[in-house]
Amino acid sequence: MVAIKPIIMTNKNLTLLFIPLMCVSNLSLSATGIKTEHQPATPNPETHFPRIEIYRVKDYGNPASEEKHPENDGTVHYMEKKSREPYIERTSYLLDSETRQTLLNQELVFLPYFMELKHPVTLRHYFNRNLLQDLPQRQELFPASLDGYTAIIQKKEIQPKTLLAYHNYPPAEVEIVWLDEKTWFVNNVFYQLSLDEVIRNAPTIVTDEKLIKGELTQFIHHSFVIQSKLNEGFAYLDTDTSHYLRKKDNVILVVAQIEKNPEATGYEYTFYADGSITTPGLSYYTPLHKISHCQWVAIQNHLNTIDFDIHKTEADDTPAFIREGQANKLYAFKNGNYYKLEYHNEFSPIPQQIVDFTQTILEFLSQLEK
Repeated sequence: MVAIKPIIMTNKNLTLLFIPLMCVSNLSLSATGIKTEHQPATPNPETHFPRIEIYRVKDYGNPASEEKHPENDGTVHYMEKKSREPYIERTSYLLDSETRQTLLNQELVFLPYFMELKHPVTLRHYFNRNLLQDLPQRQELFPASLDGYTAIIQKKEIQPKTLLAYHNYPPAEVEIVWLDEKTWFVNNVFYQLSLDEVIRNAPTIVTDEKLIKGELTQFIHHSFVIQSKLNEGFAYLDTDTSHYLRKKDNVILVVAQIEKNPEATGYEYTFYADGSITTPGLSYYTPLHKISHCQWVAIQNHLNTIDFDIHKTEADDTPAFIREGQANKLYAFKNGNYYKLEYHNEFSPIPQQIVDFTQTILEFLSQLEK
């Protein structure tokens, strides 16, 4: 069995309730291609509020090349070859107090795909309503049902420009407005917001290229920041009731090594949909870190390389009591399924794929300490 070296978390984690890190590619904590205008680069735009983020896909594949293909009659055809390597690219617009007011006064227009009429509201009104605990007042902002939307998407001649339909009609970009760490708006879900004026007057632009490999639909699917706004917390607005990122306290990943020897050191890390990470025995599961939604997409990209059906085990079949040794656990959501893998070194070796993924997660967590 391959030994997995644990990462020891220290007491300084208790003060790190939120670590806003750059989005990662292949679980690396570095970002590439930072470009700024108007003033020096901001080391990390995710620490700045308010801001506007725009996510797009850029193809970093090899450009088309000319390959000769001669025919028997002497003619030569040139064959074009191109490899596609899509990466998510993010542009951030960092706003000052003046542009903040302009932003909050922008009008939200209710999208027509829900077959309802609603008076326009400002972004300020949207944020204020969403802060209320009064659910009926919040609910007034959104469709009374999805019946109109369901009827619309069945008509092939209509291509709805709402992120609810991202699976069938992939968007060209995703716009997210952050008022503060806990308050944000995703454009073109239920409302359309024109950001042209605010962007034009934004004092700082930070372009962070090649954040993470993948298509925009994949990014949307694995982002809690986006998914949580596709139903705004109302179950009746669910278009996919099985989606695991709709509730922030849903457990999406557990990586653990339980030591039966009291002198040995084990670990257990639990990842939640909103990016929180907890571990038992330290301030009663106080969140140690909060990773960004694009960091979770990077982890999910790695999860997608694991064939859980091959490695699937039934936890109930493992012995209830292990006298000595280790018990390794990997619980993870993938494509709507929750897999529970448990290995006991006395009875079952850990597959190399699982060892590699666990080690990658531990290395990723160790970087959060720095």
